[in-house]
Amino acid sequence: MKCDAFVLGQHKGAEFGPLRIFDKNFVCMPGKKYSGYLGLNVERVKMVSIVTELKRKGIEVFSSPVRYRDVSNIEFEKAAAFAVDYARAKEALQK
Repeated sequence: MKCDAFVLGQHKGAEFGPLRIFDKNFVCMPGKKYSGYLGLNVERVKMVSIVTELKRKGIEVFSSPVRYRDVSNIEFEKAAAFAVDYARAKEALQK
């Protein structure tokens, strides 16, 4: 399953530049601020490493299946709720 990273808050693009290693089509502008979906298309297994590293940097981020991102009729708030619920369920399973 392909996933994207959903970032809470605003963060400088320079923090996300290395993600191109995982998705060659990912373009990140260092001077731009990013929030919400980053536009990645990465296998869920690889997304674990991305989320872990970004969280180490203090960035609140969740993995979200791209199907939630790509549905045009889903509201931003609903997509954020899906990402948060997914992350909480995943954390609960790890305990």
